[in-house]
Amino acid sequence: MVEIVVGLHDISSTYRLSDFFKTVQAYKKFINTFAISRVTGAAAQYGIAEISKALFKSNVNFLILQDIGDFLQFFQGYKIFQFTQAYGVEFKSLEQLGLKDNDRILLIFSGNDVGFGKNELLPNATYLKISGIEKELPPQVEFGIFMSMLAKNILIS
Repeated sequence: MVEIVVGLHDISSTYRLSDFFKTVQAYKKFINTFAISRVTGAAAQYGIAEISKALFKSNVNFLILQDIGDFLQFFQGYKIFQFTQAYGVEFKSLEQLGLKDNDRILLIFSGNDVGFGKNELLPNATYLKISGIEKELPPQVEFGIFMSMLAKNILIS
């Protein structure tokens, strides 16, 4: 089975962090680790404490990183998929990603309204955008769409 790490980068809103976390919780049986980077504002002051307690109870690993580049240090050997409408390649099916049963993947989403800046694109990542979507979506929506596709594939195979 695929090992999945979910990353959220550049988050300042407690509500956005909470909504993303609720989607992570919905797919927790598929997720090994939830990692966040560049957490500021209310999300850093209040949001982290709340989600860390719930993740601990759910047996999902939780990691707080300083910035997006830290993902490369902690998740070497993972296939990295960074979701970005501005720079991504449109994908319509999981077959396009070439995932195998024992792959370890890192899914990274932007927590802000404008998505990833060019300087936030990881050099060895595959940049993806959801087919048919013309603008940045909230990260929990992109994550939910992707995980729905992935969960369906995992449950069928």
